[in-house]
Amino acid sequence: MRTQIQKTYSMTLDTARRLCEGVECARCAEIPFDGAKHPAWTLSHLCVASGMCASFLDPDANDGPIGGVPEAWMGVAGPGGDPVTARDAYAPLDELIGERARVHAVVAERFERASDEHLASPFPDANYRSFWPTVGDGAFYMMAHHEGYHLGQLSQWRRASGYPSNNPF
Repeated sequence: MRTQIQKTYSMTLDTARRLCEGVECARCAEIPFDGAKHPAWTLSHLCVASGMCASFLDPDANDGPIGGVPEAWMGVAGPGGDPVTARDAYAPLDELIGERARVHAVVAERFERASDEHLASPFPDANYRSFWPTVGDGAFYMMAHHEGYHLGQLSQWRRASGYPSNNPF
């Protein structure tokens, strides 16, 4: 099952890159319809979420609570947050894409080496345990569901903002 999760997680990294192709950095905080999640928020949020996943996959790593992702990103794109339209509230698009690739690699490596015992251990944050009883439940959700959900929002944003579809399927 780890192989399938890793493949899905790798696919979401490629999908995000593809969805950002041709998008101008200056437009990355536009909200073309109520409820839209723009690229700057989406990529920042996915970095924060992957950083959190990296942390619970290896709590002994010395890279902070969000896996080395800049702490300021939590304030603009943390769980439950909404995007703002101030472009300067977010990092430039190329930095977001680069950080996403970096933290993705960290999560993939930590997931690969996590022991079955660690994955079966209780999720470290009791506030999330009703949703993710174990570390493995949290990792599966973050790597296989969460990413795709937000990439769907990014795809909607892309089309609503006048960019052509670039879905290979």
